[in-house]
Amino acid sequence: MFDRIKDLISDPGSIQDKIGNLQEEFLGGGAENLQEQVGNFGGLGAIQEQLNGVEFPIGRDDLANVLEGRGVPTQITDQLHNLDIAQFQNPSEVMGLITGFLRR
Repeated sequence: MFDRIKDLISDPGSIQDKIGNLQEEFLGGGAENLQEQVGNFGGLGAIQEQLNGVEFPIGRDDLANVLEGRGVPTQITDQLHNLDIAQFQNPSEVMGLITGFLRR
């Protein structure tokens, strides 16, 4: 991954173009693609179902890892890993954030 970032930085072009390229490559193209991935997974209801049985409160990385293991799209779990929130208190808090991801 770091080699790819280095390659993109050394290529000619503006910083904005490079940032856009990185986002598309590593985040899957933004909210539109994120919505597509969530839709392909079965929608927000399917993600909500994957929260069943998770014991709350749970740490951010632990939750992201559980959801990864349950097949939740990587674009969602990557965003969870990158949040400044250390711990989630309940499924509603998680779903609120995921809904926010889709609105970006």
